[in-house]
Amino acid sequence: MEKDRIERGRDPQVEMPDIEFAAHLIDAMNKIGPVRGSMSGPVPTDWDVILPFGTATQRLTEPWEYEALAEMCVAYHRGLTKGADPLCKPPMEWKKPFED
Repeated sequence: MEKDRIERGRDPQVEMPDIEFAAHLIDAMNKIGPVRGSMSGPVPTDWDVILPFGTATQRLTEPWEYEALAEMCVAYHRGLTKGADPLCKPPMEWKKPFED
């Protein structure tokens, strides 16, 4: 059974990458919400929310942090949209991390 899990990519020994340097970005994304509602359904949180949030809270100080947060919201939305399809491959089986 253990071999079966490893072959499917669920090896319990695999460690997650260290993302401590960007933990504040994950926290910021959770605070503002990665998606917003619209008439056509959820859309990624965009600059009109990210820029004032970063400025007001001073959680984001570097330009790359704003860009990274915007891309994180887009990636979250992409995963949310793809995940609604019950036949969608799990993200770890995608050829590229953010493929459409």
